[in-house]
Amino acid sequence: MAKKKGRKPNISSQALDRARAELALEGDVDVTTEETPRERVTESKPKQQVVRSFKKTMTRDELSREYGYVIQDLRSMAILALILFVGMVAVSLTFI
Repeated sequence: MAKKKGRKPNISSQALDRARAELALEGDVDVTTEETPRERVTESKPKQQVVRSFKKTMTRDELSREYGYVIQDLRSMAILALILFVGMVAVSLTFI
């Protein structure tokens, strides 16, 4: 199947305008006007990039409260695996 050329993205124009505004990192950029990227680059000054996301570092207590069930599940799987391994060894020794 041939690839279709000239296909537009499946995003609304409002979402594209909002994304372009966020990409510009300026509130005074009018994204509704049609200007070429070359014009935008020649008119703007070099800017520093600003990181606007925050990472929350969780403490051990928060992690143990949030994911305590994972440790219990791993422990039960380890016990089950040990029991099955001992069972396989016992069965192999009895039928030799």
